[in-house]
Amino acid sequence: MIAAIILAAGESKRMNDSPKANLLIRGKTFLTAIVEVMHSAGINRIYVVLGKDAESIKGKNPNLGVTYVINKEYQKGQLSSIQAVLEVIPKTIDSLIIHLVDHPLINVSTVQALIKARRAEKAPIVIPTYCKKRGHPVLFGSEVFKQLMEAPMDVGARAVVRDNRDVLYEIETEDAGIVVNINTPEDYARWCNKNT
Repeated sequence: MIAAIILAAGESKRMNDSPKANLLIRGKTFLTAIVEVMHSAGINRIYVVLGKDAESIKGKNPNLGVTYVINKEYQKGQLSSIQAVLEVIPKTIDSLIIHLVDHPLINVSTVQALIKARRAEKAPIVIPTYCKKRGHPVLFGSEVFKQLMEAPMDVGARAVVRDNRDVLYEIETEDAGIVVNINTPEDYARWCNKNT
């Protein structure tokens, strides 16, 4: 079984403390848009990790059909959120597609390509690229779950990618959304104007 994790526990400091999960693009919140992509790609088990703004995000994103996981140690960074999910997922999950809530413009076809590559290549990590630049989401197989649990907090999942660079698999996509990171009001104004 393949599940997805959407990381939305950050403090959104560069977005003037407005939760990025609640920002609107194409008439939907970032979180809703991403969840819909995951569902459309055939992923039925989705974990959304929340931290500081948990109640606000839940209130603005009702009826998504996801499992919320509260990361009380969200200030430690993204890896702590991944680990919070790894502690609660069933053993039947073979792969996790990990995505950041500030990348709301991804395509369904990209997620489907990750799943297809995982099944065909059996690679422990599958990373999408756009114009040879790596982006998100990234698929991690169960073979590296233990490494994710043991990775240094200050390096995060990048340490696991680095340690498996000889066996990971990259797929080139035509999806510019995998490298669009909306972190600041300037980013938001630029991409919201393009995608309203």
